[in-house]
Amino acid sequence: MKWIFSVDDNWHIGLNDCLLVRIEADLERFKEITMGQIMLMGRRTYMSLRDGEPLPGRIHIVLSKNGEIDKPGVYVVCSKEEALEKIAELQMEEEREVFVIGGGQVARLFLEETTEAYITHVMASFMADTSLPDLEEEGFYLFSKSPVYEDEFKYYFGHYKRKESLMDRTWDLEKIYKSDEEYLEEFEALMDRAEKLKSYEGRLLESPASLLEGLRFREEIFRRFTKLAVYVHLKHDSDTRESKYQNYSSQIQGSSAKLGAMSAFYDTEILAADWELIEKYMVENEDLRHYHQYLDRMFRNKDHILSKKEEELLASFSEALSAPSTIFGYLDNADMTFPSVKNEDGEETELTQGNFIIFMESDDREVRKAAYEAFYSSYKNHKNTLASTLYNHVKASTIEAKLRGFSSAREAQLHGTTIPVEVYDSLIESVHGALPAMAKYLDLRKKYLEVDQLHFYDIYAPLVGELD
Repeated sequence: MKWIFSVDDNWHIGLNDCLLVRIEADLERFKEITMGQIMLMGRRTYMSLRDGEPLPGRIHIVLSKNGEIDKPGVYVVCSKEEALEKIAELQMEEEREVFVIGGGQVARLFLEETTEAYITHVMASFMADTSLPDLEEEGFYLFSKSPVYEDEFKYYFGHYKRKESLMDRTWDLEKIYKSDEEYLEEFEALMDRAEKLKSYEGRLLESPASLLEGLRFREEIFRRFTKLAVYVHLKHDSDTRESKYQNYSSQIQGSSAKLGAMSAFYDTEILAADWELIEKYMVENEDLRHYHQYLDRMFRNKDHILSKKEEELLASFSEALSAPSTIFGYLDNADMTFPSVKNEDGEETELTQGNFIIFMESDDREVRKAAYEAFYSSYKNHKNTLASTLYNHVKASTIEAKLRGFSSAREAQLHGTTIPVEVYDSLIESVHGALPAMAKYLDLRKKYLEVDQLHFYDIYAPLVGELD
């Protein structure tokens, strides 16, 4: 079920059974959206339509206790239950959408069943006797928004969706934690237990048993912490604008730095020994072989491990060093807004990260061009912020690489994947060597698309039609 209304700045919708303002584009939109569908309303709303005459091409369900309305395509029901039964009966005959069109009491009565709303926002305030609840306070979010138009008043078209209606397209995180409260309980319990890490300092290498115990405990802490981090990461990704999960994400980042500092002594203490001692311990206690890869990698990184104090200090700065990436993530996923463009059907559609590629694959070149220019103009509007975050990311990576004894940030990044810099450079050279083949492909694409000049917005355009 969906709403379709025109509201002012205070979510007022009417006065004396009349619209607050008549905007021709709004009336045309109402007609286009509701044509052929079922409209649900109260009796006073119905009587305000063409002096009690039904609107052509639509089915009217009128919630009223004042008897029948003898008009074709009009059904009078006395209760919510009867309305839902009539809707189900009509939808068995033919699949149709249901729109609540008025008034305020009927809209509230069916709010629980409503999953979407088409709202024309008139940017003004009027005297009114009928209003709607603010949808964003009722679990809805603004899915798309048109540009601001101007008639007698400024206005824009908004399309709202209920957050719960997206559940079938999000992760079932109850398999990790049943609720945020359970997550918080586990977080507090883990951070308390992590204090025990300090008890292993200075005694990891006392014996094979002490090393095994220390490694097992550290593994337990970081496994549990990873589970917490995954939960928060997925919650945050579901809606990056949700302040609660922004706070949880910051909490995880800060705690990661804290755990890193608390366990910094592990590397320095183990690396103070020779590899021969570690191998001897693994022979004496075969359970230590579970950590062979971890220990082997640690010793291969030995030249880039700092002293205990230096590792603690660097770990405490990890959140600050990753700040450029965090800032970009919030800008790109939460704060970045994109304009609306017309799709192939001429409908105004708000661009998003998700639907951009759909526009790029359009058969209509003008649609592709408009979407491409609109999308990247949004990034251009933030070019100074983007340049600053990139600069500081490179600077932070370079500083950390230098502190750890690498010749460059590139070498430091590749070292973690055991890929030599020479292999990376060879890959780039190979790609450059294949550029003539790429140029031939682009010439072929230009020919098939029949364009004078190939632009980036032509790269994803289909060269063949749909296949059976």
